[in-house]
Amino acid sequence: MIAVRPGRDGMPAHWQLVHRSAAGLEVLATAPIARTPGLGWQQAVQRLRDSDGTLRVTPAMDGCFRWSLTDSAGEVIAQSPPVNGDSGSCRHAFLVARRAARTVLGGEVPEPGRSTQPNIPITDSVS
Repeated sequence: MIAVRPGRDGMPAHWQLVHRSAAGLEVLATAPIARTPGLGWQQAVQRLRDSDGTLRVTPAMDGCFRWSLTDSAGEVIAQSPPVNGDSGSCRHAFLVARRAARTVLGGEVPEPGRSTQPNIPITDSVS
C-alpha cells in the first residue's frame, strides 16, 4: 500500500510518502522538517510526481546518499531518507518515489518501453 501520512510532529506540511508491505514500512520521500508551512503535501507530492524541480544527489555523513528535489530558489520540495548505498541507487529511489506519487495522486504512468527517466536537471554533489 502506498500512502501519504503526516510527519512525526503532526504538521500538515511535514508529510511522508510511504510504502507499507508485509516486510514493514518504507519511507520513500519526506518534506524537510525545516520547511515553513506554505507548501501543502498535495502540492509537494504533485511536484515530485511531475519532476517539477532539480534533482540533487548528495552523500550523508554515514556514507549513504539522499536525493532531494529542489525548486528554482534551491528550497527542498521533497527528499529521501539518507539510506541509499550509492548515487545510482539513489536515482533509482527517486524514480520509485515518483511512481508512488503517481499512485497517490493519479497521473500518467509511462507506457511499457517508454523512458521512465525524469526530464529534469540532475546535480550530483558527490566528491
